[in-house]
Amino acid sequence: MFLNQKVNFIPSLVLLFTFCSQGLVAQEPVIRNVGAYEGFLRPGAFFYTAYESFLNEDVNRDGDLDDSIFHALDLETGEIHNLRLATKGSGRSNFTHSIMRPGFNPDFGWEWDNWIKFEVHEDFQGEDLNGDGEKNSLVTFLYNFKTKKIYSLGYSFQGGFKNAFKHNFCFNASGKPLEGDLSILEEIESGAHIRIFNYQREKVYSVRQGVVVSASNDYVLMQTKETKDFPLGDLNGDGDTKDYVYRYLDLNSDSIINLKTTYVAPLATVDGFISYSQIESQIGTDLNQDGDLEDEVNFIRNLNSNEVYQFPFEGVATLKSHGRGFLRAIEAAQGVDLNGDGDTLDEVLHLFSIPDIELLNLKLASANILSFEEDYVLFTVSENGEGKDLNEDGDFADEVVHLFTFSDSQLLNLKLASKLNSGQFPFEREGFLFFPVQESDQSKDLNDDSDLEDEITFVINLNTNEIKNIKVLARSNTNVILNQIFITVTEKHLGEDFNNDGDDEDSILHQYSFERDVLRSLGITRFTPLAEMNNSLLVSLKEAAKNEDINNDGDLKDQFLYELNLLTGEFKNLQLSVVRWGVFDSWDWVQLIVDEGNTGRDLNGDGDQLDLVVHFYNQVTREILNSTWASNSIYKLNDEFVLFTVNEWSQGSDLDGDGDLLDTIPVLYSIDNKTSKALKYPNSYFGYFDSARFSNESWKMLIQSERSSEGDIDLNFDGDIEDFFTILISAETGEAFSLPNDTEYSYNPFFKIYKDYVLIKRSESGFQTDYNNDGDFEDTSLQLLDLRRISELKNSFIRGDCTDDGRFDISDSIRALNYLFTGNGVPPCKDACDTNDDGFIDISDAVFSLSFMFLGQGEIPQPGFEICGLDPTFDLLDCEAPIACREG
Repeated sequence: MFLNQKVNFIPSLVLLFTFCSQGLVAQEPVIRNVGAYEGFLRPGAFFYTAYESFLNEDVNRDGDLDDSIFHALDLETGEIHNLRLATKGSGRSNFTHSIMRPGFNPDFGWEWDNWIKFEVHEDFQGEDLNGDGEKNSLVTFLYNFKTKKIYSLGYSFQGGFKNAFKHNFCFNASGKPLEGDLSILEEIESGAHIRIFNYQREKVYSVRQGVVVSASNDYVLMQTKETKDFPLGDLNGDGDTKDYVYRYLDLNSDSIINLKTTYVAPLATVDGFISYSQIESQIGTDLNQDGDLEDEVNFIRNLNSNEVYQFPFEGVATLKSHGRGFLRAIEAAQGVDLNGDGDTLDEVLHLFSIPDIELLNLKLASANILSFEEDYVLFTVSENGEGKDLNEDGDFADEVVHLFTFSDSQLLNLKLASKLNSGQFPFEREGFLFFPVQESDQSKDLNDDSDLEDEITFVINLNTNEIKNIKVLARSNTNVILNQIFITVTEKHLGEDFNNDGDDEDSILHQYSFERDVLRSLGITRFTPLAEMNNSLLVSLKEAAKNEDINNDGDLKDQFLYELNLLTGEFKNLQLSVVRWGVFDSWDWVQLIVDEGNTGRDLNGDGDQLDLVVHFYNQVTREILNSTWASNSIYKLNDEFVLFTVNEWSQGSDLDGDGDLLDTIPVLYSIDNKTSKALKYPNSYFGYFDSARFSNESWKMLIQSERSSEGDIDLNFDGDIEDFFTILISAETGEAFSLPNDTEYSYNPFFKIYKDYVLIKRSESGFQTDYNNDGDFEDTSLQLLDLRRISELKNSFIRGDCTDDGRFDISDSIRALNYLFTGNGVPPCKDACDTNDDGFIDISDAVFSLSFMFLGQGEIPQPGFEICGLDPTFDLLDCEAPIACREG
């Protein structure tokens, strides 16, 4: 039912919330006006500013009601938390806020959704919020929606948040820190410094100026500039105060640990480990105990446990992941022959695993790391640098591929020469590692074409370390689907016309099975995989790929649906020409748009072959479902329902019953039940909520305009055609209802949804309603709709009772005709005047009523003419409940 814009909002309800958290009264309104100008939804909460005029309270005691007060509404419990902090309102937005987001650390959690940063100007609040003796600062606060706690950070930021890491908000600030509610780790009188707020410990740390590099729940790594002033001074012990030195804050012990280094290796902090080096001469200590102070010594520190591992050799340590990495140890610095070649001139590759306390010397001096992953390391070794023929081809000119696996600490020489410097190789797909091998370097014909000119693809199964030669040219456009490798092969390199088109100029798609070591030509140039099944693929295939005019229309431009048997390589044509497709997440069905003309069949039963018809393909049962609806727009609501927009002229059916085929109608379709319901809102457009993460899967939004090319309709009977409506549709029940938009937000209404709540933004001028009680219609206000109580928007009425006297008689037909032809006597409940329940008030209602009363023809639709009840069908007619229904 159409929601009348004159809904009575109840300001007194909100007046109950004056301080901290207080419960709602038993019956809050279905649509709640919170008297707010700015605000937004978060998971489980609504943060907003409410006008003092709406609250009818001078919260900041500045002698007026012109301000807006920060509030947080708990959407789960209905509690409102009045933060009693002010910003300017009355249409002037000073609502400065920021949604917390993680920074560089990949280990963040969704607890960030519980936080918001906002700022309050002391002048608005009329208080000295940061204790500096003045009232002119912009003070930053953090609010936690989950714990309902508010934290003052004392003053505003310099440039905002620098980084937001897991459990920590890190930023720069200036001025003297507050006493008492801060944990001061260094004596700081004034000046810029780092502020770190750790919300799990509920502590704010203040550290001498610098830059936060990374952070976790247990540490914050910082780069700090030395100063002559107490207490910092010379941090790295080199006799000056000019350096940027790395330190970290240990949050477990509330202490700062000085790494005494100005250098941290690339990717310095990874998975809670940090690699760094110290120069002996700078700190005056012989760290590796070799009798001099000339070395740069490498360390790995576990920042969670503070355990330190010192490398016994000078070199460059590169930390990769999970405390693992590699070190190139410099022989000359140690005076030790580490690779056994009789000299001390090399940089020898070592692999390390700090968790296993293992440093493995690979005794290789000329290795080039290509891929360092959690489970394996792939690299090439220069034969010339090693002075060895590593691939046994009789020369020392090659770069030979090696593989090291951490699971068994096995080093494997693949004895294959490869130049892996193109940027395309190596690459991994679904547990398979692809890399090229040059025949000329290998001195072997690897693809049996009697030359040594090719670069051939080899594959490693990373689960078994097996190596296979696919015998096709190396290409990076390789896909792995269901453990099948699909790769294109140029015909001329294998000397065969695979697609039988009379030339050898094509690139043909081949299928390779690693387990069976079989390469099979599919005889096509390409396909688009749509779904994966057991030993089968659903693919879309162009006619040009098979060089076959399947529908005999004289071109090769069309696409058809096929099943590819992965065991036999055979294609089965499903005889459907698809022009668009899509696979929704967590759904067994693939949605398909099928072209009747190219398919050659009337698929929606309208007598022509001109339409695009919606089909579905079940990935489990391989069932093809024809919805019989002509549409090219599909929107998933949940795992059962989808929504189409259908043009009546394409479907050949008057879906809204207005006597023409000119409208575009949304259709709700149940895939499980194979049933559909036309929702009679002509000229509707799909809209979108702001973020899928805040949306309700069970609801979809449409926007309807009274103005359209198909005709102008006064849908709410207010005497104009200037309105827009937002229609929410339930996928679970098929129920729908509409809300009026003001023209300011016509095609882009400020509607956002989270679970059972919809946030609505409305201008007072558009509805001529003073939402914030300030005596004008100049503001914009926010309202919340509770989706759980939609049925309450439908007032009870007696069908046919157009006069609101509790009876159904001839006076009702006279009232309806008078309204239709003179415009006088607007019915209080228009839904009651819709006697035939077609969604409109017109002469057919009077005819229907009179035929029933005097001829006994027809049957009055529910709720009937004898008792009060709700309208079982949706329409855009509003209704103020009749007196008889309200009182009865």
